[in-house]
Amino acid sequence: MKWVQLQIPLITPLLAGIATFRQHEGKQARITRTDKSEGEIEYHQSSFEFATYEIAFEAARVSLAALSKEASEAMDLVVPDIVDGLVYGSRSLSVCGFLGAYLLSERTLDTFDPSITERIRTVLSREIKYVRLAGESDVPLFLLLASALEQLGDIKAAEAAMLSLVRTISKLNQRHSPAALADPYHDTEQVLLHSFGADMLSSKYGVSPASLLSLRPAFRWVSCDILRYS
Repeated sequence: MKWVQLQIPLITPLLAGIATFRQHEGKQARITRTDKSEGEIEYHQSSFEFATYEIAFEAARVSLAALSKEASEAMDLVVPDIVDGLVYGSRSLSVCGFLGAYLLSERTLDTFDPSITERIRTVLSREIKYVRLAGESDVPLFLLLASALEQLGDIKAAEAAMLSLVRTISKLNQRHSPAALADPYHDTEQVLLHSFGADMLSSKYGVSPASLLSLRPAFRWVSCDILRYS
């Protein structure tokens, strides 16, 4: 802590007994005292680590583990509400996407719990037929779902899901299509509220230049999958 005792900040008056302070690029500085004696200041490197990521990561693991347990033990993902039938497909996709990400992440850890696999397998195999795209912002969740199915060994279901995604976007997002999916700049909540009559979208559903970009990762996934298993 030598530098704390000797460094003289340039923005404050010089301390009594110190005539001048000279700082040059590097790890050292010099002081000249009023009695003409001189001294050197050495700045020792110090470092510290942010624990924010580790805290957030562990909190996410705990929450997703609880979600996988609750979802696998339930018969469905229904939330009693008058509009539940209109949003169930989006809820199903969100849950399956998050659990897919959880599975892929956990498999990279040395502390992987095999029971997680069966819980997530139960949810994905039950919910796959209910998932629905509200807009192109849902495509990452769909990719996670398909990748998790592939990791679980259900290759046919994963391929069918991705081919369905490619077919849906290619068909709906044709030029001047009145049924085009909302572009990636509108999240799921905005699209669902719009479907209920709330004016949450800043533009029409018409295809924008960016709206077909979500086909690229889908095509890439399907192409790599064909190469792996052909």
